[in-house]
Amino acid sequence: MGWPISLSSLDWNFKRRFSGAAGLRFAFLVASYSFICIASLWFAYQLRFDFAVPPATREDMLLVFIWVIPLKLLLIELFRQFDPVLSFYSTPDLFKIFFALASASAAMLIVYFLLGIDFAPPRGVILADLFLSFGGISTMRLVIRIYGQQSQIRQDEDESHVRRVGIIGSEDAAANLVKELFYRPSLKRKPVAFFDSDPRRHGLRIHDLPILGSPELLLDEGVRTRIDEVVIAMPGAPAKKVREVIAILQQAKLKFTTIPSVHQLATGEVRVSQLRAVGVEDLLESEPVETSGAAIKACIQDTVVLVTGAGGSIGSELCRRILVERPGKLLLVEQCEVQLFQIEQELIQLGHGAKILPLVGNILDPARMEAIFRQHQPTVVFHAAAHKQAAMMEQQPGEELKNNVFGTLHLARLAQAHRVSRFIFTSSDSALKPSDVMGAGKRLAELCLQALQRCQPDGTRFISVRFGNALGSTGSYIDTFSRQIANGGPVRISHPDAVRQLVSIPETCSLLLECAARGDPGDVLYLDNGQAMPIRDLARQMIELSGLQPDIDLQIEFTGLRPGSNVTEVFRPNDSQAGNTHHKKILRLRFSDKEIPDIDRVERFFSELRKILYQGDPSQIKLRIQRFIPEYTPYID
Repeated sequence: MGWPISLSSLDWNFKRRFSGAAGLRFAFLVASYSFICIASLWFAYQLRFDFAVPPATREDMLLVFIWVIPLKLLLIELFRQFDPVLSFYSTPDLFKIFFALASASAAMLIVYFLLGIDFAPPRGVILADLFLSFGGISTMRLVIRIYGQQSQIRQDEDESHVRRVGIIGSEDAAANLVKELFYRPSLKRKPVAFFDSDPRRHGLRIHDLPILGSPELLLDEGVRTRIDEVVIAMPGAPAKKVREVIAILQQAKLKFTTIPSVHQLATGEVRVSQLRAVGVEDLLESEPVETSGAAIKACIQDTVVLVTGAGGSIGSELCRRILVERPGKLLLVEQCEVQLFQIEQELIQLGHGAKILPLVGNILDPARMEAIFRQHQPTVVFHAAAHKQAAMMEQQPGEELKNNVFGTLHLARLAQAHRVSRFIFTSSDSALKPSDVMGAGKRLAELCLQALQRCQPDGTRFISVRFGNALGSTGSYIDTFSRQIANGGPVRISHPDAVRQLVSIPETCSLLLECAARGDPGDVLYLDNGQAMPIRDLARQMIELSGLQPDIDLQIEFTGLRPGSNVTEVFRPNDSQAGNTHHKKILRLRFSDKEIPDIDRVERFFSELRKILYQGDPSQIKLRIQRFIPEYTPYID
C-alpha cells in the first residue's frame, strides 16, 4: 500500500465534491463519520469514568471535541476515504481507515503529554476512542457494501436470468471463485453448491454453500434441474480426472466451463472468475513445471532482453514470462505490426508499459537489426521468429532457409559482435532425423550456432532448445480444427494413425527461461514436456468439447499424408544421443567433435546454397542439404 498523504491528495475540487451524486455521497460520509467520531469519543469518556464523568472533565470535553473531530475528518480525507465507491470495501480501505484514526490518536497522545489533560483526553479515553471509532466506521462501510451487493443481486435477478452454478472442486481455487462470484454480481452467476470426489468433505460448507457430494450426483435429475451451469475449479488436477468429470457433464447435458490455468493464476495474468471453455490442453497429462527461480531472476532481472517474433505464440508468451522477472527493458521485435500492436497493448494493460519497447523489424534486414543492437545493447536474446508452416515451406524451401537459417546466422553474428551474453534459439523436435525441409532448416540453424560457439567459446553463449507442436499456436492443429468445427466441418486429418507430440505454450516458455539461465555454451537441449497423441483423438476430443458427436454431428475426413510428413515422427532422442541435466524435463543432446562443423565449412556451404536458392527446383535444394546433413531424408517430388 503506497503512502497516501500528499499535496495532490488534498483535492478541494468543490465542483466535483458538491455536485450531483458525488456531492450527496460526500455529504453523507462527512455526516456519518462525524456522528460516529463524536459518539465514539463521548462513549469512550463514559467508559473511562464508569458513566460518571466528573463536572470538570465535562467542561474540558467541549474543547477536546472542537479540535479532535475536525482532525479525524481531515486525516480521513488525507487517506482518500471520502472518495470510494460505497459498494466496495476491501482490505486496503480497512487499513487506511485504521491508519487515519491511529494518526489522530497519536496526535491526541502528543497533546496530552505536552499540554496535559485540559487539552487532550486521558490515555484510557484515547485508546478506547480508537477502537470504538474504527469499529463504528468499518461496520458502517461493511453494512453499506453488503446492502449494495444484495441490491445489485436482486436487481440482476429482476432484470435478467442469473445462472445457477455448481462448482466442481472444493480447494482454494474453488473457494476463491465462489467469493468472486458473490462479490461481482455483474457476472450473472450465482453459486449454489460444491461437488467433490473426496467423501470426507461431503456435508461440509464453504462460504455457506454445501458440498453436496461427488460429481456423479449431477446425473440425478433432481440435482441437475437445480443447476444451469457447472464450473470445473480443479487447477492442477490430473488430466484423467478432468476427462472423467467432463464425461459426467456431457452425459448430464450440462454446460460447463473452467477457471484459468495454474500458471495464469500464479503469475496474476487473470482472475479466477475469468472463466473459459475447457480446452484440449486441460485433457493432456501434465505435471507442474518447477524452475530455478533465483537463476532465472539473475539471468533476466535489470537486463535488456530482446525477443524476436514477439507477436507470435511462443514469442508473446515469452514476453509475458520475462516481464515477471523484472528486466530493465524488454525489446519486442516483430515484422507484423498488427501482431506487435496486439501484444504491446496487452502488456501495457498488465502494467508493463514503462518496461517494453515495440520495434517493427525483419530479422532479414541487416541495417535495421544492426541499428537495434547498436542502440539498445541487449544482454539476452530469445530468437523465436521463424516460418513454421511445414507443408507450405516444403514447396518453397528457399524461403524457409532464408528466414530460419540465414536469418538466424545473421542474428547470431550480431549477438557476437555486440557481446550479447546469451542467445536462445527456439528449435524443433523435427530437427531430429528430419524428414521435411522445416526440420532440416532447424538442424542447419543449430549447426550454425554450434560452429559459432566453437569459433568463440568464451563469447556469446548460444543455446538451442527443441520442443514439439505448441498447443493453440496460430496454424496449429487446435487452431485449424477449431475453425473447421466452427464452420460445421468436416475436420480434416492427414492420416488415421498420425501421431504428433503436443506441448503447452506456458510450460514450454517456463522451460525456455530455465534453459536460458542454466544452459551451457553450445548446448542443444530437448524439452521432454510433450505428450505424443494421435491426431484423430485430438480431433474427436475437440468435437466433443464443442458439444457435438464425432462421425454423427461432425464428420472426420482423412486427406493423406502431406509431402515430407510421416505417420509417426521421431520425437525423443534415445539414451545414446542424450543425457540428463539438472532438470528432469530437459535433456542435453550429445554431439561428437566430428558432428560439429567449423564456421568456415558452414559459410562455404551457405554460399553454395544461396546460388541455387531460387534457381533450382525444390528437390535440388533438398538434395544439397542432405549432403550436409546425412540424417535428413528429403521428400523428392
